[in-house]
Amino acid sequence: MTRRARILKVGILSLLGLIFVVSIAAILIVQTDWFRNYVRQTIITATETGTGGRVEIESFSFSPRRLEAVITNFVIHGKEPQGAAPLLKAGRVQVNLWLFTSLRRILDISYLGIERPQANVLVFADGTTNIPEPKEKKESDTSAIDTVIDLAVGRFLISDGMVALNSARQPIDIRGNNLHALLRYSAAAQRYSGDISLQPIYVVAGRNTPVVFTLTLPVVLERRRVALENSRIATPDSSIVITGLLEDLKNPTTRARISGHVALADVQKLAGLSLDLGGRNLPSVVSVDGNASVAKDRIAVDNLKLAAGKSHIQAAGTLKGPQGNGSLAFEATVALDELGRLAKLEARPDGTIAASGKATLTADNRYQITGEIEGRNLSFAQGAQRFRDINLRTGINFDPQRLALNGLRL
Repeated sequence: MTRRARILKVGILSLLGLIFVVSIAAILIVQTDWFRNYVRQTIITATETGTGGRVEIESFSFSPRRLEAVITNFVIHGKEPQGAAPLLKAGRVQVNLWLFTSLRRILDISYLGIERPQANVLVFADGTTNIPEPKEKKESDTSAIDTVIDLAVGRFLISDGMVALNSARQPIDIRGNNLHALLRYSAAAQRYSGDISLQPIYVVAGRNTPVVFTLTLPVVLERRRVALENSRIATPDSSIVITGLLEDLKNPTTRARISGHVALADVQKLAGLSLDLGGRNLPSVVSVDGNASVAKDRIAVDNLKLAAGKSHIQAAGTLKGPQGNGSLAFEATVALDELGRLAKLEARPDGTIAASGKATLTADNRYQITGEIEGRNLSFAQGAQRFRDINLRTGINFDPQRLALNGLRL
């Protein structure tokens, strides 16, 4: 045997011995109370640091044989008042681990399962919420998505969840049941892909009749972007499809396409309106189609169309620009006969109103609308008398402080 062969043999035997020693050490370590407490405290510390909330755990168990940690009644308290439901609560959390997946990491997560989670978001009268701020406020190149991607959870499952949003500022209550999320991690692409669904979602405004929605989100979660492909929000009568992309999470830019229709029956329930939904030749849905992009200092709309029966509005342009110099061009036609009968107006209006102009939004979110309005063949009733054949034309300038009509001709 040559000297090189002997050195290679000794090296292989040494490596096998090292692997054997490390394996024995791992088996012994995972059975110690120190390792159990290490995993438990790591979960609590990471959660409290990341969310800024206070964490409670009712029970924690760890199986060395299966490398499985189980937590019951996992609770995160936010800024909610004493006695209110906590910000987040999960009946059972199961974490399965991989040990020594690389030289840099002691453990990785092969499976994360969350059963019966409940999210309770409160919006107080002053506009603040019960969501706390993370404890680490230093600027960093690492985003929350980076942290999630780095966890590299092989399989992530949420089942039988519930989401609640209650606003004291504007009375609205949103409750979603049967939250289900299944995401799978691709090590090669370093991303998650899967589906998130929530159904039914009960939306109530004030004391109006609830509207029941279903939500389906096919999602791709990458280090620098979140993509939604043909996500769907639907009721038995309404259906909206959204395809969107959120990029550069440090300076977020969102692009989205939305298309579909919203039933006026759903609008009536949410807004508490009194509409004639069974009238002859009256619209029953509002159709929507368009593209939009939103960044820190820019809001752009591309070919947005809203239509209900013979009425429609189209818009395109930059609503808000970096120096406040954007302008959104719009054009609208309103069929007064349809809308008057739909709203059951006693004046029984008729005729057509056409409007066109530009809308802008300044850096401090102040709006301004300029344009022209033209009314053709207008008529309305007052008591037993009806006024007919009215035509008008005027320029308009509208902002939060005033409404000006310029060159009105009637």
